[in-house]
Order: sequence, then structure tokens, then C-alpha cells
Amino acid sequence: MVQTVARRNLVLAMAEGGSGNSMVRISPLAAKMAAAQGIDLGSLPAIRGRIMAAHIAAAAAAHATKAGCSAPSPERRVPMSGMRKAIAARMRESAAISPTVSFDITVDITAQKRAQDELSKNGVQISSMDIIVKAVSTALLEHPNLNSTVDGDHIIRRDYVNMGITVALDDGLLVPVLNNSHAKTLAQISSEIQDLTGKARNGTLSPDALNGGTFTIFDLGMFDIESFTPIINQPHVAILGVNKITDTPLLINGHLSVRQIMKLSLTADHRAVDGALAAMFLSTLKRYLEQPALIA
Repeated sequence: MVQTVARRNLVLAMAEGGSGNSMVRISPLAAKMAAAQGIDLGSLPAIRGRIMAAHIAAAAAAHATKAGCSAPSPERRVPMSGMRKAIAARMRESAAISPTVSFDITVDITAQKRAQDELSKNGVQISSMDIIVKAVSTALLEHPNLNSTVDGDHIIRRDYVNMGITVALDDGLLVPVLNNSHAKTLAQISSEIQDLTGKARNGTLSPDALNGGTFTIFDLGMFDIESFTPIINQPHVAILGVNKITDTPLLINGHLSVRQIMKLSLTADHRAVDGALAAMFLSTLKRYLEQPALIA
């Protein structure tokens, strides 16, 4: 034990240039690695410049091989958390149950952003997600097949919307539910989304807040995602992915204009939603998002 400590002190001292062998130049990290693994610096091949961590790692691997041992594995086996297991099971279930089809549509939200700026000047903070939730909820009432559940040979259509909003956590996703989102004002939607997402992130969300959803919105726009295919949250028949907003030059009435463009990605269960139904829903949603006064 005394010899090990002495050797470690010697190596560290050499890294600092304060020992009897001042000719050895070694980085602090390499010195610590050499001390921890008992590497004799004098046994290393001639090295021009400083001894670095890579030299120590190579020496340790060579020593392990020479001793008949395998080098340390670059892989780690980490058990799934309870949340990760639940997500994995739900995703397998969804893939097995729903024959899916995907649709993308591009939306010009320049007018929406302008409306948000005007509201902000009057002290009202409304996010793009608040407007999307209101627009989707309104559109779903007009296209109830996308707000339904398949039960055997029946489709259960709903005249209300309970909107699931995905919240990303370190170990997975939670989908708290905004009940009766179709009947709420933008201000109410904004307040409730902030409350639900805050509770989801600090671990105070009640189990009831995760139940009863009829449709889900999955926003990855803040991560600069341009398009993706979200997996349906069973027993829903559709889910909407929200992508990044990009400033895009477009010709408008013969004049070049920079517009704020966003792509939406819809995944639908083909048992309940045909291509034409999905297209009509997205067309309605596009109109509401491009003309936010229609849903204000």
C-alpha cells in the first residue's frame, strides 16, 4: 500500500515537473491514469512531446493483453428504468395494433407570429403551442374520425377533445392531458399547459392527469427537427408532430417575401382514418393556423 501511494505521488509530481525526473513531460490526466493503473513511465516507448492520456490507455491495454486479460470494454450494460420499460411496451403495442400512414403539410405561420407579437405588447403571452392546441382541438370537432377510438368492429367518435401534450424528461416522455381543450380560450390553454408541464418536470403530476386523452401533440420543433413520424399513443387513432419554424423566402403575389414556415407531421391509424380524411383534417388545421383570427 505504501509503495502504491509513493508511486502515485511520484507520477503526479512528474506531471507537475517537481520530482527528480524533470525530463518526463506528461499531461495531468495522463499522470492520474498512470498512477491509478500502476503504469511505469520508464517502460513506455520513446514519445516525442508530452505523454498523453491516449499513451497511458494504450499501455494499459497492451499490459492487459500480455497478462492474458481482455482490454476494458467500451460498452456499458444499463438496466431500463421503469418509465423506459413502460414506454417500450407501449410502443411495441402501438406498432402491433395500428396500421399507420403518415402525412406532412407545410404551414405559413407568419400571421400567427404577428398576432402573438401584438398580444405580447398588451401583456398577453401566448405561445405557438397554445395556438396549435386550440387550432387542432377546433379542427378535430369537424373531423371526428381523427378524435376516435377503434373498439372491435366499431369506431367511437367523440364530440369533445382531451388533448395530450408530450413533455420530454431525462428518462422518457410523459403525456399530461388538457381536458376539454376544445372549449377553452387561448389564455386558459396557455395557463393549463404551463401548469401541467411544470408538474410533469418536477414530479408532482397526478396519475389522473395522464389519463383520458383523445389525441396527442408531439412537439420537437425546439430541437430543430424538420420532419418525423410520431408513434400513435394508444388507444388514439392519430398523433400530430410539430417541427421547427424556419424563415423561408417565398414569392407572394409576384414579390419575394420571407415567411415563417412550419411543417406538421401526422401519423394516423388506417383502420379509422383514410388518406382523404387525414388530408381534409390537415387542410382545415392549416387554414386555422394561417388565419388565427378564426379560432381566437
